[in-house]
Amino acid sequence: MSTTIESPRWIGRSLLLTSLALVAIAAPILADRLALLPLHVALNPNEGWNALHTQAWLAGRALYLDPAGPVLNNYPPLSFAVVAFLGRFTGDLIVAGRILSMVSLLVVATFSGMIACMLGGARAAGWFAGLLLLTTFLVGYTDYVAMNDPQMLALALSTIGLWTLVRWWGSTRALATAIVLMLLAGLTKHNMIALPIATMITVWLESPRRGVALAVAGAIATALTLGLIRLTWGHDALHSLLAGRQWEALYLAQNILRGMPVLALPLASIVAGAGLLSRRGPDRLLLIYSIMALVTALFTGGGAGVYYNCFFDLVIASCTLSGIIVSRAMQAVGARYPQVRFLPLALVLGVATLAIKPLLTARWNLQGGDAAALAALTAADVARIREVAGPVACETTALCYWAGKGFELDYFNARQAMLTGRSGEDNVLSLLRAQKFSLIQLQDRLPGARLSPPVQGEMAVLDSNYVEVHHSGTGIYLAPRRSAAVTPSP
Repeated sequence: MSTTIESPRWIGRSLLLTSLALVAIAAPILADRLALLPLHVALNPNEGWNALHTQAWLAGRALYLDPAGPVLNNYPPLSFAVVAFLGRFTGDLIVAGRILSMVSLLVVATFSGMIACMLGGARAAGWFAGLLLLTTFLVGYTDYVAMNDPQMLALALSTIGLWTLVRWWGSTRALATAIVLMLLAGLTKHNMIALPIATMITVWLESPRRGVALAVAGAIATALTLGLIRLTWGHDALHSLLAGRQWEALYLAQNILRGMPVLALPLASIVAGAGLLSRRGPDRLLLIYSIMALVTALFTGGGAGVYYNCFFDLVIASCTLSGIIVSRAMQAVGARYPQVRFLPLALVLGVATLAIKPLLTARWNLQGGDAAALAALTAADVARIREVAGPVACETTALCYWAGKGFELDYFNARQAMLTGRSGEDNVLSLLRAQKFSLIQLQDRLPGARLSPPVQGEMAVLDSNYVEVHHSGTGIYLAPRRSAAVTPSP
């Protein structure tokens, strides 16, 4: 594979100057996320959801249950095993998952930068691409930074696979290693399909016979993996992983508005500089990867519960290509027109636009909130939940995890089971009518503020069987009308 070549010093200095601008934007947001890492504050509903399933793994309980039941696990098993191992050292599965997520993001940025360094012809191109990727995540996708969710681990495995392909392009051993890493990424989060598809297409375009062999080998490996999951956890595992969800154009539009604006700079650089990319080899792989990343994002982005993480493959592909293109463009243009030394300033100004979003929205420190105060409030409500005798249903599942309670009701997936016809309405409503839960925590009563819209009649059944006994910054707490187990808060 090609190695870094000597480039004019001003190009390296220009890219390093731009990288320093990225550091200035990223550093305060990164420091804020690291400060939140050990706090008992729910950063996202996924945090407790993942922790409770990991807890089931540790306790030897079934990881996958009936997909029509009140609790569904639709994630592959690998991340639960990794977080369970790390949790032995941290004593808290959510904190362990946050550390793993943060380290994984740094791995993604590092290997993306290494790819840009190899193909961009300058070490500074690697710094630029890696820091652009890190800053893009910190500015545009802040919620997923240092959050207990397997998405970043899956991206790290996939990006290492991409680097392996580029570093030893044409090697059958490297291709096999990369496919194994992509398979592990899929066993971590099952939305990791863009890079495997792009790899198969690229290999087929360069050698149809090799491409067919790769497709057959990939299909066999996938079938064997699914068979192993079936043997280990039963048929419920496969049904859970393939459980359907609602798909709405509105969800896709919302995710485009959330996730695409921050990608304006890297995507613009690809459109403007595509002519600097070869139509063979690693360049073609990265181009196809970016296209497949966009296609899969548009396909999955309309699914209920899918957030802007559907664009993360596109972030990796576009930021890596941006580093390569910017470096090549500066070399090509600078060689003919030395007077274009203004390019560094233009690049810095373009990067500076990334700073606008955090400045306007004040996303730092829980979107402007007092993290320490919310942590104290969370501790008080966790203590309240812990004192309740009997099952507790938490929509913010981290609260039940920290209180030592089990996973009684998966609000989002149980509603999706009813809305998509996987289960009848009594899947949840019968539990509410029977007043099975000694306490229920909801994020909000308003449907627009909830994780998912309530099914028809849910709120009426809830109001006729439960009464509000407490509300705080962590949500609303309801107790059975026939029970006096929980004292209403003043």
